[in-house]
Amino acid sequence: MANLGDENKNGSGKPKIKRLGIRPMKWGDLNQVMEIETLSFMRPWNINGFIMEIVFNSLSCYLVALDKTEKEKVVGYGGIWFMSQRAHITTLAVHPRYHNCGVGSKLVNSLKQRARYRGCTRMTLEVRVSNEAARHLYQKHGFTVSSVSPDYYYDEDALVMEINLLKERSEQV
Repeated sequence: MANLGDENKNGSGKPKIKRLGIRPMKWGDLNQVMEIETLSFMRPWNINGFIMEIVFNSLSCYLVALDKTEKEKVVGYGGIWFMSQRAHITTLAVHPRYHNCGVGSKLVNSLKQRARYRGCTRMTLEVRVSNEAARHLYQKHGFTVSSVSPDYYYDEDALVMEINLLKERSEQV
């Protein structure tokens, strides 16, 4: 008997995403978001944290990445806070089955686009020192390490990374 989803995989064993969409996170996404959250983080947010962000925080933007070939299955999400001219990535996660399928890149690009639209000139984030995959993703998108935050994650330091959104835009032109 075949596992569900096998017919939608490429030779690498990863799912093929023919149509990846990005849209604002909605209440109805939270069960799928929470599944990804618990698979992705040692200290996951609880559902109330996401509710506060998407319902009550007017200075935030939370997005979901959807595999539109699977009835709009949520395969990743990310969020930012807008703080004057700086945007701060609060969270970003991709379902483990969809790692290395371009989902993280699409989310980072979408968050940067929304930050620029809101007039932000730079973007920051924290990432675990040991999270090489996330560090590589952010570096690929132009983020550089600006400092270290000791014991940020209780058991581990965080690298503070940032990008100048104005400089990046001028380099693309």
